[in-house]
Amino acid sequence: MDISIVQVSLPRVQPHHFFEVNVPDERNVKILKKLCVVANDVIKDGSGIGFTSPFTDPASEDSQLFKFFSSVAEDPQKILLVALHPKTGQPRASLTLQHNTANPRGEAKRHRCELTTFFVDPKSQSKGLGCLMLSHAESVARDISPQITFITLDARSTQKKALSCYFRSGYKQWGEMPNYATMADGSVHSGHFLHKRIRNQKLRLATNFTKYLTKPAVNIFWDPLFPEVDPSKETIVFVHGFPDTAKTWSGMSEHFKTSGFNVLVPNLPGYSPVWQESLPDSMQPYSIQALEEELFLYIIRNTNEAVHLVGHDWGAVISQQFSINHPTKLLSLTTLAIPFNLFSNTVKFNPTQLISSSYMIPFQLPHPLPEMALINHGGIERLFKMWSPTWNERERSDYAASVKDKLANRSAITAALHYYRSNVGLASTIMRFFVILLTPILPFLKLSIFSSLLKFIPETILSALLLHELKLSNVNKDLRPKILQLGGATDGCVQIEMFKLLKNDSDANYMIIENAGHWLHLEQPDKVHRVVEAHITRFSTKRKKKN
Repeated sequence: MDISIVQVSLPRVQPHHFFEVNVPDERNVKILKKLCVVANDVIKDGSGIGFTSPFTDPASEDSQLFKFFSSVAEDPQKILLVALHPKTGQPRASLTLQHNTANPRGEAKRHRCELTTFFVDPKSQSKGLGCLMLSHAESVARDISPQITFITLDARSTQKKALSCYFRSGYKQWGEMPNYATMADGSVHSGHFLHKRIRNQKLRLATNFTKYLTKPAVNIFWDPLFPEVDPSKETIVFVHGFPDTAKTWSGMSEHFKTSGFNVLVPNLPGYSPVWQESLPDSMQPYSIQALEEELFLYIIRNTNEAVHLVGHDWGAVISQQFSINHPTKLLSLTTLAIPFNLFSNTVKFNPTQLISSSYMIPFQLPHPLPEMALINHGGIERLFKMWSPTWNERERSDYAASVKDKLANRSAITAALHYYRSNVGLASTIMRFFVILLTPILPFLKLSIFSSLLKFIPETILSALLLHELKLSNVNKDLRPKILQLGGATDGCVQIEMFKLLKNDSDANYMIIENAGHWLHLEQPDKVHRVVEAHITRFSTKRKKKN
């Protein structure tokens, strides 16, 4: 499903800093006219957006429907979001956010946004677009003001599809009005009042855990911006990790956009805001092999040419697997925080890395215990502090809070943990239980006598323990010089010794970034941007031709 979401505003409205759309005013008027036609179809369908009777000429500037949407677009306290098909420019969905944070005396509404006139084109319903729109609106609402913590709305009881979408997206009903709306035929229907907390969300403890477990409608890498790829430019794909979101690449992606590259910044599978009600029956979609194949499909959907790949944390692991399986699709590879040969070098040469990686063990516990520990009891904040101890505390805390807000959706955090359950625990209940039993052994790894015994483990057993061991030697020889591995000197997740153990491999190109931890690209952005740009430019054929 190809959709781009834009904010439509008319001349009297100052563009909001958080989602500015640089399009001519004439285009906004055209969007509004097309939106009126689609909205009229929704009214005919019976879904309703506040009007009960369709209009004969909805796109006319004299139409009441056009005047309504124009007034919304002109109002500085309202934000009109429209989902457009990127090729036809045809609207597919729309909603309005209303806020009054600019009003110094608006105490009653300062902490909430109101959501109104939400609809999805009948042809696009039941495809996850409604949930995507709601998720985007929540991000926009969070960016309006740090004080906004709730989104409120009301809906007619007959709007079954919209209500289903709200409930799937985590909205809760708090009230009902019997005489809410009078229809064209004179019938009177009740209305539902709902809200959702969009900051500092907490997971519920339930006896029926699976009731609160959902999965993505399509298990794919999902880019909510749907950028167009210019064939005259080379493309860089940025893949994030955990605990994180695609937002982690905001600074770097903007840097490379201005440098003349196409930039693709998808959400990892499971992190996508597109949901369905069916329950997950397997962790296998989150295996490294499956994720790497999804990344390959995502890339070829956007471009037929080879790309530059930049991955951090799990994104680095997936990108490493990609380099092994699809070397011809890579112009260069840059991995952040995770080096090649991590598992075998840990066991044979640096077993204390297992202590640094012991955070993975609690993730093998059954749902929702790890989820609640991370979201409700400061687990995500502790990981940020432990893995990036030298990061400016205020910046680190603010970023950790924004990540937790995104992952607090009960499905996103569970999907994120399935990466560990599927790969570390091999998606096996017995193996996951075995991993948990290893916890008491970890303190003994600090003893040199005990750790030295691990060096005698045969290579065949190591391969059996980790089926997807990512070794640099498995990468095509021609591609190895095009790989750059970056690590943070103070990373509490992956010790810098794991990078130094690569020194015996002549193809191991790595660099340690000083005064940086696990999120080195956020802690030392200028330096990391320069290093990555120098590496990518070195293997950028189109830029060399231009120069």
